[in-house]
Amino acid sequence: MKKIFLVLPVILLFSCAMAKEHGTISVSGSGTVMAAPDTAQLAVSVSEMAKTTKEAQILANGKISLVTETLKSAGIKMKNITTSAIRFSNDYIWNDQTRRNEIVGQIVSQSVMVKFEDLNDSPDLLASVLDSLGMIDGIEISNLMFSIADPREYYIEARRLAYEKAEQKGEELASYADLKLGRALNINETGTGSLPYGGYGMVQRNAAVMEYEGSVPSEIPGGEISITYDISVVFETN
Repeated sequence: MKKIFLVLPVILLFSCAMAKEHGTISVSGSGTVMAAPDTAQLAVSVSEMAKTTKEAQILANGKISLVTETLKSAGIKMKNITTSAIRFSNDYIWNDQTRRNEIVGQIVSQSVMVKFEDLNDSPDLLASVLDSLGMIDGIEISNLMFSIADPREYYIEARRLAYEKAEQKGEELASYADLKLGRALNINETGTGSLPYGGYGMVQRNAAVMEYEGSVPSEIPGGEISITYDISVVFETN
């Protein structure tokens, strides 16, 4: 019996869903907001010398008490007056005969930090206090710094500007390559704020000086504080 074999064509159907490939693009943006400071602080220091430590301490205590009363009279609250340093030290003089330093007295020094709040509501307070402190001889004022008590809203605005600039840059770069910018896949951010700084040296003014004809009150411009956020974003492209 002859066997007959039939060869039937087998049709294989392949269904391929070609997924569209997506790329990425990395860009950065920087947002800056300028804001007027509403807070300031400075250091007031006294240093007194006497034959004994006790005598020097009495003199320093008296000078600090005068500084404190002046600040309180100007409207500074006690919670904003903080002792930052107290130092007892020796006062030396070089003796040519013995070829060495010899103790000739004692020095007591004390510094207080003074904080000024709500400068927007009291714009003349800082200058007024400095003029009042200028009536006290032999004190040192230094480390004047301005800041913003609550900078959160400025950081939020700086972040928004930074993201918008990064997105705009991404759209521009994508268009050069005939691509379309998609969603953000990754975001990294760092925030920095730069603070203006000013300082005052020794204050040697007294009442007689303040009464000189033509004497004008102090002016203490606070400038502006720059709050900047730098952001990097990885966008999807298609």
